[in-house]
Amino acid sequence: MPYTNENYNNIKNIVLQQSMMNSDYAQTFIENVYSLLVSRNIIKNPKIDLESIELKSVPETLSNSLSDLSVDELKQMVREVLYQNSYRRYGAREHTTPQLNELTYRLLELDKSGDNEVLDLCTESGTFIARVLDSGASDCVQKTIYGREINNKFAYIAKLVSDIFGNDFTKVDISNGDIFKENFAVKFDKARIFIPLITRVFIDEESSSSMFNDVPFRTIANSGWAFIDKALSNKKDNFRAVAMVLGKNLWENQTSLYRKHIIENGYLEGIIELPTKVLPYTGVQLFLLVLSNNNKEVKFLDASSLTIKNKNRFSEREIVVTLDIGSILDAYFDCKNTKTINETLELKNLTPSLVTAKKREIKNGIRLSDLAEVFTGNQYTLKNFEGMISEDETGYSILRSNDIDNYIINSNNLIHINYEDTKFDKYCIKYGDVIVTSKSSKVKVGVVDFEPKEKIIVTGGMIIVRPDITKLNPTYLKVFLDSEFGQQSIKAIQKGTVIITLNAKDLSEIKIPFVEIEKQESISNQYQRKVASLLALRNEASEIEKQILSLFDEVEVE
Repeated sequence: MPYTNENYNNIKNIVLQQSMMNSDYAQTFIENVYSLLVSRNIIKNPKIDLESIELKSVPETLSNSLSDLSVDELKQMVREVLYQNSYRRYGAREHTTPQLNELTYRLLELDKSGDNEVLDLCTESGTFIARVLDSGASDCVQKTIYGREINNKFAYIAKLVSDIFGNDFTKVDISNGDIFKENFAVKFDKARIFIPLITRVFIDEESSSSMFNDVPFRTIANSGWAFIDKALSNKKDNFRAVAMVLGKNLWENQTSLYRKHIIENGYLEGIIELPTKVLPYTGVQLFLLVLSNNNKEVKFLDASSLTIKNKNRFSEREIVVTLDIGSILDAYFDCKNTKTINETLELKNLTPSLVTAKKREIKNGIRLSDLAEVFTGNQYTLKNFEGMISEDETGYSILRSNDIDNYIINSNNLIHINYEDTKFDKYCIKYGDVIVTSKSSKVKVGVVDFEPKEKIIVTGGMIIVRPDITKLNPTYLKVFLDSEFGQQSIKAIQKGTVIITLNAKDLSEIKIPFVEIEKQESISNQYQRKVASLLALRNEASEIEKQILSLFDEVEVE
């Protein structure tokens, strides 16, 4: 008797629930499906000899239920287990999802052509290979798929999966090993390169050479470019590849020469900036590089907003966002935000949202370094001064980022420390200094508009801007940095993915709209009057709130 959808879903829910509770259950389930398909002669030339392995079995009742399912139903259930539980299995995390697999499949244009030799570098448990093998179009059947995976458990599952979803036309070769320690010579037409997101540390014997003779491998070794280089060294003439990378690969200085060669050789077709939370265990922003031959320009697509909103009331707690794949593909293949090779080479940061941001030109712009001294404060944090804190004024106190709000520096709340050394005196604030926080996405700017009664040490690596007050009014600088113009300038020089940082050298290079000092002082006076009014209203609102909360105190209660 054929299973209804309800019965199928009941079985599926049992399997998914068990696999979520037990990290080994997913493997056990896939092995049992594999064994069942071998016994039915659906898998004719199995890569894995399960008879030589001591298998764990699923409960007998479930095993009997699986026997009644069709091949299509079994495959669908394997997909569910792979896709919904893959990131939890085996103590390792996969760097893909069904959405990313589908997006990559179509960016590689595997949905439009067959008979390709496909490389899946960092195969993991074979979810992308399953997608390629499972194509319903007869003209999109691929010639060969090469899978390479360093994790032996992932590679084992990938071999099971490739047989479960295999067809009679595509040869699948999955190997378990380290591509940097073996003779890796797999020629490909299309490649998926989803590199590990953890830092790989290479030893000397692994760091022999890169694809470009003048780029020492050690300069790209601990980046995503090392994996991309290994793949591209074996590309065919008309290749196409999609690589997923962290943002640092688009701007870090150490890999700039390698990026330059990739761009000037016409290998970089485009960059897609993905939304955050595309993977279930990290909010780190990820990017897709589309690589191919003979490109005369580079596409820059900021797809960070191209998601489908879940109408579920708990949608804000979703583990991953839902990508609007159709819109991303349409926007990419019809991308209007392009740069020529020469224009791309001039970019220090290839992040699409920065490259495509509409920049408003600053009239009469002068570099901040021509108007002020810009340097980094002391790197110590409050933790470094533990044991020195005092309730009394001691001659020294510390300034933390928490002491700066949107409008003022809270000088009355500074922490005093018993400190006798003078080595940090160079990091002490002076009247007229502008303090800029450097280690958060929201940059706070504070003006030292008071004469310090004691030595106040700037901590946490915040940036100190010391203006030449004959040329630059400190409050005018704050007004600019807080403005849309200023925030645009700051965003363009911020770096990092998990921890967003701003450094003094880059800040010193931004341009300030220069006006006569009298005009600067007029703007400064207007700002200070408005802030004073705002703070007074805040205090009044706070007092009214206290009165509201205390109204019940007038009621006598026995």
